Amino acid sequence: MTLNLILWIVVIIIITIHTYFLFRNALKTSYGDLWFKIIILCWLSVIFVFFSKMSPLHFLYMIPISYPLAFYFSTQAQATHAIKRGLKDPLKSDDWQSFRVRIEKTEGLIPSVIVYVIFLFVTYFVTKYFFG
Repeated sequence: MTLNLILWIVVIIIITIHTYFLFRNALKTSYGDLWFKIIILCWLSVIFVFFSKMSPLHFLYMIPISYPLAFYFSTQAQATHAIKRGLKDPLKSDDWQSFRVRIEKTEGLIPSVIVYVIFLFVTYFVTKYFFG
């Protein structure tokens, strides 16, 4: 087995397990919306690497970048949702009660997907034209 095949197998297994537990348990928790966004971004990177025929070694930095990106846009969506409900802005105050507001799974998903797809295309063109 080559390293590329091993990486593909490991990444697919890990993301599939995370997806299974997301739909089994995590959507019922307060962190379900965040994990939903992370899993969507991880599957986007798998699809992108497959169709662009990039090396699976790119997963080693693509997937970890999806975590802070999803967290940032999920936090922004929670803050916006808290302000709409009349709570204090949790990003500007110490009122962490505002972050306990449940948001929909898809709130903040579109901006994170757009930014992540831009990141994927920039990565593709940089690796193809500068390191290819």
